[in-house]
Amino acid sequence: MQLVVKIAPHEGFGYRAWCPALPGCYVFAQTHEEAKARIHEAVAGYLASLDVSLPRELDRKLRTNTVEMRHPSLAGVPLRASA
Repeated sequence: MQLVVKIAPHEGFGYRAWCPALPGCYVFAQTHEEAKARIHEAVAGYLASLDVSLPRELDRKLRTNTVEMRHPSLAGVPLRASA
């Protein structure tokens, strides 16, 4: 599954990152790399907390700036970020 993750400068404080498909899933960080790492954690935690399957539309392949996130049951499988 691939989800769009957006990272942008945040006025007055480093960067913010969010996943538009997951309401309330966002983080703030001082650097771009820290934002990327934190949003990976936030998305993984969000998905782990879901009691139901994700809607089918989230399972489609999305365009640029996507980050592939895997369910925690796939722990140990490296995550890949596309530029």
